[in-house]
Amino acid sequence: MGLLDEFKSVIKDEAADVKKMINKNFPKSAAEPEKTDKDELKDMESELFMQIGKMAVTEFGAEKFGEAGSMLLEVQQMIAEREEESRRNAEQVCQNCGYVLHGSPKFCPECGTKIETKEMSH
Repeated sequence: MGLLDEFKSVIKDEAADVKKMINKNFPKSAAEPEKTDKDELKDMESELFMQIGKMAVTEFGAEKFGEAGSMLLEVQQMIAEREEESRRNAEQVCQNCGYVLHGSPKFCPECGTKIETKEMSH
């Protein structure tokens, strides 16, 4: 089975969700023909390309996509480095998910974990 055939089997279940999204955002009416804005359709197309690309990389690994895959891995590494730097420089991070907390929230805005407050000494 080729890469394309494998990918088709992976996204088969996603097709129903995509159809629901299209029908929800662009319902057809027998009384009034659909007049969807071209820009809205282009935005939807871009979103679908992103979803398909993420699914492909998740399923097959970035390495299978040549130079673009290598560049993606480099960008992901840079993101991870910057997130780590933010964590080191932050006053506080969520003990559950590592999200950098701003201000003094009682719950993590990312995962909802209750934040344990620490007394800071200077």
